[in-house]
Amino acid sequence: MHRFSQQACQLTRPVNTLSRRYTSQTSKNAGEVYPAESFSTSAWKKTAIVFAIGSVWYNVDQSIANAGNKNVFTKWVEYCMTPSDENNKINESFYSNSQSLTDYRLIYQ
Repeated sequence: MHRFSQQACQLTRPVNTLSRRYTSQTSKNAGEVYPAESFSTSAWKKTAIVFAIGSVWYNVDQSIANAGNKNVFTKWVEYCMTPSDENNKINESFYSNSQSLTDYRLIYQ
């Protein structure tokens, strides 16, 4: 019974006597120093450069499109894709094969 009373006393101690450790207190003692964050860091500079290049590319692309020429990226995608004529031939062959298969199944069922 004495053990339970000791545990009860430990649980009901005043809050002031408990030792607490906060991460803010331990991080001050850790010795880690972080650089100050400002708008002159390399991440902001790189973001600004990428934004500027993107806006210039967009304007150049719009002027090329208005002139009637295709974008370089669009030409490359068309080069990598299968031409629509070839896709149409493949689809027609699949369609004729499926028609012959359905005729075969209807006749021999």
